[in-house]
Amino acid sequence: MKKIILPAIFVFASIILFSFSSILVKTLELVNGTNYPISEMWITKSTSSSWDYEVEMGKAVAPKEELSITLVDELIKNEFDVIIYDAKSKKYHEYDGFKPGDLTTTWNLLGDEVDPGKHGPNPAPTK
Repeated sequence: MKKIILPAIFVFASIILFSFSSILVKTLELVNGTNYPISEMWITKSTSSSWDYEVEMGKAVAPKEELSITLVDELIKNEFDVIIYDAKSKKYHEYDGFKPGDLTTTWNLLGDEVDPGKHGPNPAPTK
């Protein structure tokens, strides 16, 4: 009897920990649907007045290539915005109004160009 109870407790604890961790971290799946490489990217809550999180990218994301971004709990609970930078043409492209429910979909970034807006000046490129 003890042998059955102990493994059952471990299984139950593992399920709870996995469920808790999946609540805190979600992945945003993107496809670079543009004709240029995405060199840099930033994410912020839609209500923020600045670009709060720089996405760590080991290399530029080529056209048609996929990118997965792990989001922190603060972004998962709110609407958030994404801005990308194309170093080749030196242009920014912004995508507004991602919702937590959007994390179940793969998003195709098409390269809409926008002027600096509600988040203040565009972040300075580092590359």
